[in-house]
Amino acid sequence: MTPTLYGRWQTRLFLMLVIGVPITALFALRSPVWNIPFILLGYALILGFSWDVLYDFVMTWRWNRDWPPVLAFFAGGIEGCFLWMLTNFTLDRLPPNQSILLGIPTTLRVSDFWFHYSAVWITIFIASLCLMHILTPRWRYRGGQWMAGW
Repeated sequence: MTPTLYGRWQTRLFLMLVIGVPITALFALRSPVWNIPFILLGYALILGFSWDVLYDFVMTWRWNRDWPPVLAFFAGGIEGCFLWMLTNFTLDRLPPNQSILLGIPTTLRVSDFWFHYSAVWITIFIASLCLMHILTPRWRYRGGQWMAGW
């Protein structure tokens, strides 16, 4: 069964909460400002919801209406690049060292960002391919929706 847009959103939210938050908590422990990793996770979630609308539209042209896993993996890299660009984009009317993403300073190191983003993304990607099928066997038959009246 091909995931529906609503199913993609539910799965993304579920995996970000169950997997992304604990991993982010580990990064928050070593971060000088503890809340920046959580703010980044929130922006990744919001950006992911937006990307899912685009992905859903693009998939209407594919015969099986789904991405091969390798394309989904590379799509995560594109999402990360876009999020990194947003963290470094500033406007003249903003305070110094403040990106257009509220709460994220432009002084965020590229290594910190990519290590955190990669750890969350790869873990969630693997969980979506393996763990979701094991823990919720009906998940894929309901278009990826896990809140669909089991």
